[in-house]
Amino acid sequence: MSDKKTEPRLDQITDVNPKVRTELLKKFASMTDAERLDVLKLQVDLIRSHLANFKTGPILSLGTLIEAIRRRVATDEILGRRSSEEDDPQAAALLMGHRLDGMKKGREGKKESQYRRKYHWLVKDLRAEGQGWRNCAAYLKRWHRFQISHAHLKKLFEKYDVA
Repeated sequence: MSDKKTEPRLDQITDVNPKVRTELLKKFASMTDAERLDVLKLQVDLIRSHLANFKTGPILSLGTLIEAIRRRVATDEILGRRSSEEDDPQAAALLMGHRLDGMKKGREGKKESQYRRKYHWLVKDLRAEGQGWRNCAAYLKRWHRFQISHAHLKKLFEKYDVA
């Protein structure tokens, strides 16, 4: 059996020159712990996306770290420009609130994603028929093998019920 994964080259992962790489690593060293954690989480996602094509190793780790830093710095620059363009303190506070919310929320969970994609329309129909939250949860468990508490179901329903 031959392994189709190849050893990556740095230019396959990130297309920055050595001088820019050095500057990015210096910026990483000057980031706060929270910013570094955010960069490292992004690096893990990038590594996972490259695992299908490349072997793991130091070059893959370095390349994905540099790419994660580059993306973080670009995002910070864009958000910095927006806040400097808006001299209104209320707009700046709103922008900071959005940043904090984005950091707190993270990714959508597996159960939430499943609910949103498959079952929201069904729960909406059941609720229109006058079913309670406990009955809706029992129906999903019995007929769709989707176990969810009635309280969590209500929370997700209210989150995705836009109409």
